[in-house]
Amino acid sequence: MTGLPEPPVTTGASEALRQISEIRRLVEASGRFTLLSAGASFVAGAAALGGAILTHGILLGSEEVAQLTTGAALRVGEVWLGVLGLALGGLLMGTLHRASQGGEPVLGRLLRRIAFGLAPSFLVALAMTVALAGRGQYDLVAPVWILCYGAAAVTAGLFSRRSVQVLGCAFLVMGLLSLAWRSDQPALWLGLSFGGLHLVHGLWLWRRDVP
Repeated sequence: MTGLPEPPVTTGASEALRQISEIRRLVEASGRFTLLSAGASFVAGAAALGGAILTHGILLGSEEVAQLTTGAALRVGEVWLGVLGLALGGLLMGTLHRASQGGEPVLGRLLRRIAFGLAPSFLVALAMTVALAGRGQYDLVAPVWILCYGAAAVTAGLFSRRSVQVLGCAFLVMGLLSLAWRSDQPALWLGLSFGGLHLVHGLWLWRRDVP
């Protein structure tokens, strides 16, 4: 009947609703990779800034990036392989540390799904790098790296923290900007994207994780 007050929710019903909400939260969390650490982003950002500075030094002797010598291009490639190694090392150490603190498994079906989702973007980046280098179009290599990394991060964000998706979108925007404006400054764009964006992301993770 209208006009009658609704019966109050009992304590037992409230507790049941709270438990259902908690179970739902745990189920959703189990489908996400939560071991990403701020330290890993800081390491990746610092390594990338160092790589960008070294890249700038290598490119100083070249009038145009598209006309790099093979030797200079190989040195740039070696620098960024080193950056990749440092970033992966930081990610591994940070992941192992967080896993040991929370008692979570490092390897599992979720991590395999993430790796499978990332593989296409990295394979495209590798294939495009080889193709562009073979044609001497070195000025397009950095935008390709930035765009492919952005696409990979957006995919990884589906299984990880939502901030990873935001990071990926920022990379995509910066990659498009690097194509449209001053693609002849790869060190600048690599430093801003891989360096700056990773540092900002690391700061955000650190502020979120600090109690």
